[in-house]
Amino acid sequence: MSDYFGTSSWSSKDWIGPFYPPGTAAGEMLSFYSSQFPAVEADVTYYRVPSEKMIDGWRRKTPDGFRIAAKFPKEIVHGGKDRFPDPESVLLPEKVGDTANIFLERMALLGDRCGPLVIQMPYYNKKVFPEPDLFFQRLEVFLNWLPDGFPYAVEIRNRQFLGPRLGKILKSAEIPLVLVDIPY
Repeated sequence: MSDYFGTSSWSSKDWIGPFYPPGTAAGEMLSFYSSQFPAVEADVTYYRVPSEKMIDGWRRKTPDGFRIAAKFPKEIVHGGKDRFPDPESVLLPEKVGDTANIFLERMALLGDRCGPLVIQMPYYNKKVFPEPDLFFQRLEVFLNWLPDGFPYAVEIRNRQFLGPRLGKILKSAEIPLVLVDIPY
């Protein structure tokens, strides 16, 4: 795969003027964006599984060779309905598998525009994973459960999870690590 450079969204209204031409409508942003960058992260998929119509729109508005890196839905990596992750469902295929399968079916509709599907973990406190070992077990099971045919990437937001054990799991699954620079 070639190197791609993009941003974490394309629909920021405050980009009208500095990036988008004045008067750019929301429905025109992705088309313009994809004429300037070869890739984008679809943050919207963290909040909901996109509809087939939405995916079709993304395909129509982007050129050949463009890549969309979509985030796995919050329901899968967070599990909770409120702001706290649900330790009873996070990354458990028997709890989140149906949503994951629908998400993957929709991402398949992107065809050659499907970039890495990002499994972005929220910060998990000790109420969710009292021991890092439990997190690593869940992650390994989930990654092994995922079907072949998609490029995946894992983003970790807990410093204590970064280390040799995570590296071994990701290397075994042939999945790259996404690093993020967050002020906290």
